Amino acid sequence: MGARLREGIAAYRATGGEIELPRWLGLLAQVCCNNGQAQAGLTIVAEMAEHAAQTGIVYYEPEQHRIEGELRLARDPVGNAPAAEACFLRAIDL
Repeated sequence: MGARLREGIAAYRATGGEIELPRWLGLLAQVCCNNGQAQAGLTIVAEMAEHAAQTGIVYYEPEQHRIEGELRLARDPVGNAPAAEACFLRAIDL
């Protein structure tokens, strides 16, 4: 599924689309989390944050933080618990 999603994201980007990109990247990051690829997912979350900063499209930011928390827990449940909690709290605040 990840490969197809990546192809879809590339096709969407080729159209010049911006508004739905955070949602598609979020889905890809979640797929990475579900497949044990936490570091790849965190890289995608960083891309989501960069996209929001550049475009001002922030509607998906709460979900971005939730996904980041999940990825941090998947990467290291004990060591990343405080950072994951901070992500979850930020998602709730937003």
